[in-house]
Amino acid sequence: MTATGKIMHGTALLDGASGRIGSPNPVVEMRLHFDGYDESSGRIEGRDAAGDQLFSMDIRKLLGSVPCFTANSQIATGQGMIPVSALTPGTRVITRDNGMQELLWVGRRRFGWQALGLNPLLRPVRISAGALGQGLPERDMVVSPNHRFLTRMPGEGEAAERLTMARDLVGLYGIACDAAIEVEYWQLLFARHELVLADGSWSESFLPTQASLAALDSEGRAALSLALPGIETEVITGFDSVRPFAEIGSAA
Repeated sequence: MTATGKIMHGTALLDGASGRIGSPNPVVEMRLHFDGYDESSGRIEGRDAAGDQLFSMDIRKLLGSVPCFTANSQIATGQGMIPVSALTPGTRVITRDNGMQELLWVGRRRFGWQALGLNPLLRPVRISAGALGQGLPERDMVVSPNHRFLTRMPGEGEAAERLTMARDLVGLYGIACDAAIEVEYWQLLFARHELVLADGSWSESFLPTQASLAALDSEGRAALSLALPGIETEVITGFDSVRPFAEIGSAA
């Protein structure tokens, strides 16, 4: 979605978000309705050219569906650590649960100062080296605020593991919103939702849902539909979350 609109009476109009979101009609306009001045909650609506509403959902749900790395994030592959911006479909990447897996799609999306200014929920989060504990990440990393990391709750094994959003960690030592005036986010898709090693930390791959498809631009959706034919018009199956999502304030 390209933020070319403006906020008036608590509503931001984001025009130019073309594509299909579980509907035969293309989404040409997305509207953000904020609940308050902090713009941290509200709803987002997708409308077609006739102005008919195609979907409506919580803002956090939509923007939380855009988990992304930034260009310099180092991903563990069969050939060693490679910047995410240098990865291509077919690259074999190390995953936590399923060993080496081939990338199906690499997406990217640039947001300029207008988009970041209109929607603070898109602003990146900077995580200093070691801020996640046990020396992780191994280097400073910048991710989308909605990118999820593997964290642990009290308990044993996978049952204690959760995926926690970067934005929910802001305020902890070494974790803060980044002052970037523009950002380019990168997404990695596999045959299933995976955990990959990014800068030494287990991080989630792209999880295709109606919400995450809505957040892609038309070029990204076109490329994704080549990797997963029919994904724009059919019910999305086979992509369960690799771990449960953590509740706010529950990360350990």
